[in-house]
Amino acid sequence: MLELCCIPQACCRVRANYLGPLVERLADYLLKRGYKRECIKQYLRAAEHFGRWVGTHRIAPAAVDEAVARQFLHRHLPHCHCVVAAPRCRILVRAALRHLLCCMGHQTGHIGGHVVISPAVQSIIQEFDQYMQKTCGLSEQTRVCRRRYARELLQSTFGQRPVRWGRLTPALIMKFVAAYARRCSPATGAIAASAIRSLLRFAQLHGFCETRLGQAVPRIPAWKRGQNSQRLTDAQVRDILGSFDRATAIGRRGYAMALCLADLGLRVSEVVALRLEDLDWRKASVHIARSKNRRARVLPLPRRVGAALAAYLRHDRPASTHRHLFLRLRAPLGEPVGKDLIQGAIRQAYAACGLSRSFAGTHVLRHAAACRMHQLGVPLKQIADLLGHRSLDSTVVYARANLHQLAMAALPWPKGVRL
Repeated sequence: MLELCCIPQACCRVRANYLGPLVERLADYLLKRGYKRECIKQYLRAAEHFGRWVGTHRIAPAAVDEAVARQFLHRHLPHCHCVVAAPRCRILVRAALRHLLCCMGHQTGHIGGHVVISPAVQSIIQEFDQYMQKTCGLSEQTRVCRRRYARELLQSTFGQRPVRWGRLTPALIMKFVAAYARRCSPATGAIAASAIRSLLRFAQLHGFCETRLGQAVPRIPAWKRGQNSQRLTDAQVRDILGSFDRATAIGRRGYAMALCLADLGLRVSEVVALRLEDLDWRKASVHIARSKNRRARVLPLPRRVGAALAAYLRHDRPASTHRHLFLRLRAPLGEPVGKDLIQGAIRQAYAACGLSRSFAGTHVLRHAAACRMHQLGVPLKQIADLLGHRSLDSTVVYARANLHQLAMAALPWPKGVRL
């Protein structure tokens, strides 16, 4: 397949490269995923550059991994004086190396970070991740967030030195969390504090540190129950749904994804996780697998949502071995969509309606669905079941949006009483 995207001279040059077989495999990998020829050429040139550097340093092809790719990105690329011209854009080269490592069977992470994570810190983070998954049962998204803050604390404290838990002091931990509380929103500061608290519980469980260290993590106040959050009106929701161009495949897919958020009240992670077998067309229901609260649930499939999903499945979903409901329509073609793609589609809809200054995330569509149900008189317990809340405390926040019912519930002012 190399001849489909390169001229004969380039094909000979690729095959003569130190990583020639891997670079040729990369070309097949990219062609099958629908990448355009010009993009493939750029990726192959970056991979050739990497192959020449690997050969110069006499690194065995089997030993090429994320650490080697990171070393090339941060030590060689910024100071490259190679005679043969090659792409120098860090983003392009990083993407090419990530694809190359995928061809080799590596599960790649973020290989382009400016800070090189020490092996000692990386080992602790891997053990911490297993603890969160097997002992705490946390979702992948929660683990990604907590790994980030834990890695930042350990890396800023120990750098490339061995991890010695005795050097972590209450004052250092309080300083780290307080720095987030000063420069971020209270909610973000609370998330960072929760992640560090979880890391220290893991360390205490394994005998790495004392209990008092975990008690030093400050609690960041975030009074979200006392704030009237801005919400979408029914007219704004209609405008957002109407902004998708349903004459195109991408528009029909975006419309179907937006309906899952606005009508079913799903989280964006639940939309990403939807699979073909989750739809029961005979019973007009959709099965939501274990998500944030680790509890599965079955929701009714409204006619409008079912029609949008059926139109997408009949005309737009590409052929793929993946069982996920929503797939990419551009390179990498046929791969499951991610949260970033859905969030980007919703942000474009906000911009088309002139709402980009007021709203940015997808959760407001779920919030609007819950408020609409409450205004129609649906009991809070049923709303909690539909949204997948384990506690009614998470659902009562939507009662504040129904000002009409709250006004009716208020007692009249006693006659003859003056302030």
